[in-house]
Amino acid sequence: MMSWTISGLCTFLAASQFNVSVIPLPTESADVFLIPGDSHAVADVCVLHGNNLQAHSMTKGAVPWSLTLPEGTSAFDILHDDGTGGRTLLAVCGERILSYNVPPAGPDAAPRELFRLQTRLAEPDFGPYPHVLWVNRGERCLLALPRGEALELRTMEGQQVETFPMRPETYDDGSVHRAFRAYPTGRNWIGSRAAFEFRINTEIVLEAVLPEDLAPPPAKIEDSRVWRVARWRLSETDPSTWPSFPLRTKGEAAARVFFIETGGQGTRLRLGEPEASTTESDEPNWKIGPERRYPGTILVGEMEDLPDFNGDGYVDLLMWKVEEPGVSVEALTRAVMGGSWPIRFTVHLFDPKEKRYEPRPSTGWECRVPILWFLDPDSEMLSRTLILPDLDDDGRTDFAAGTNPKEFSVWLYRDGFSDKPDHTARFPEEIERLEFCTPVQEGKPPAIGLRGKSAVYVLRFAE
Repeated sequence: MMSWTISGLCTFLAASQFNVSVIPLPTESADVFLIPGDSHAVADVCVLHGNNLQAHSMTKGAVPWSLTLPEGTSAFDILHDDGTGGRTLLAVCGERILSYNVPPAGPDAAPRELFRLQTRLAEPDFGPYPHVLWVNRGERCLLALPRGEALELRTMEGQQVETFPMRPETYDDGSVHRAFRAYPTGRNWIGSRAAFEFRINTEIVLEAVLPEDLAPPPAKIEDSRVWRVARWRLSETDPSTWPSFPLRTKGEAAARVFFIETGGQGTRLRLGEPEASTTESDEPNWKIGPERRYPGTILVGEMEDLPDFNGDGYVDLLMWKVEEPGVSVEALTRAVMGGSWPIRFTVHLFDPKEKRYEPRPSTGWECRVPILWFLDPDSEMLSRTLILPDLDDDGRTDFAAGTNPKEFSVWLYRDGFSDKPDHTARFPEEIERLEFCTPVQEGKPPAIGLRGKSAVYVLRFAE
């Protein structure tokens, strides 16, 4: 029955300009991530369950391969050799640094021990996990292994090449770490049975002092909706403290767009330009432009998710508003019986000549979602699966989101959005979250990985 369902799903999506790969999950808790591709630069979707690693290539007709890592394995990484097209998996297993050829076959399936070294990664923890072990340094690929209070770069033979000292992070340098963590003990060890007992510990992150070409991107502090709303309410009189995003999608984004919600009165928005400062402060003084208001609530994500619908290099406004069903009993009953509720999305393009967002929306469409998503305060299904990718590789942002527990819809921007989705995928089970949205092949549109309880469904635009 399952094979019939998957076959039917593939046929449906192929007809709607999307191809789909169905990747089964051994358990609901299995980890899913992408690993470097083969000689055709096509990535594999990898499923990790316990010590078993299984990779599913996005190349048509490719056969999945699997590898069982030995007990005691902790960190592992996969290197893609651009010269030969082959791949090598490196794993830390206690003091042993192991190497595998992937995909494994015949006598090459057994690991080769490169050398032995005591590192901070030696503890097996809860099982194998992906970790950056390969780094490019000049024209060489080296192993990055943390030891003691330093990060060491070593050759495949174990020869030490460079050392970078580690330092403890504190709040003084703006690092991201937990000052403390508190959690219940489950049973009281010190207090009486009537007491509430917690364990409290401190986490200090050791960060290597790395050169610019090896330094990772800055860590992001997880932001919650409650925290942002509270901050907005406290800073309404000072626009420079409002949440903001860059005006341009690429390059140095000096100008920023400051915005603040005003409840049912829409969103207040102002453009800001940094002024030359005579102080050494990292925070510039802002020249704030006039305030303008737009109906609805603004949708804004991280830098890579900022929408540019017409492809002119400026970030456009994407607004949403819950449509009122009407005040009559008949209208309310019809909405409840129908099981869905409308959300209205609108787009305001940026006008470089006027240096403002257009007062009237250039396009808009309605999206109906299950009414239970509004009644359940913990339900965030729409936001969990909402993405703003360029799915057809035309340089313009598209819109995609789960509109039903078993459906995922795509609207393609064609000088505007149509009222109905261009494509809708239906699945044999409920989609729980978006697993990834990234290209699996260089120079190609992103693939969308949607996760259910029993499988990950990978959608790719058919060229």
